[in-house]
Amino acid sequence: MKSLLAILILSLAWTGPARTSIDDRSAVEQVVRDNLKAFAAGDFAAMEGLWAHDEDLRVFESGHANQGWKDFSENHLKPELVQLKGIKVDPSDIQVRLAGKTAWVTYNYSYSLTVKEKTVSGNAVATAVLEKRAGRWLIVHSHSSSVRSSL
Repeated sequence: MKSLLAILILSLAWTGPARTSIDDRSAVEQVVRDNLKAFAAGDFAAMEGLWAHDEDLRVFESGHANQGWKDFSENHLKPELVQLKGIKVDPSDIQVRLAGKTAWVTYNYSYSLTVKEKTVSGNAVATAVLEKRAGRWLIVHSHSSSVRSSL
């Protein structure tokens, strides 16, 4: 009986981390998807809950850098949400990697939007780094750039 109990305890201990990894992997992917969905909807409040709000946040987009939540939200995100209309974002090939309380995600996406009455569409690649803070995964770094149509 003791050996059966020992085997049961060992099997639970063995599967525990794998289950946590699967749960974390799904949670990280969901944060990325929720961020893209909120961006497409122009929903700043929803996006705000997915990002770290400190000075360590870094965002690189098409050659421009933002340092910290205040810089990113005030000088990049809010103005962009006001200027861009009809945003559609379709992510693909989302790859999640985990290392403790850090995750990094690479993905591709196609987009279309209207800015100053001009429709723009294309494809892009992105990387997001997330940290698990107080039990929640938050974006601490994002880097995206459009794919060149030709060299």
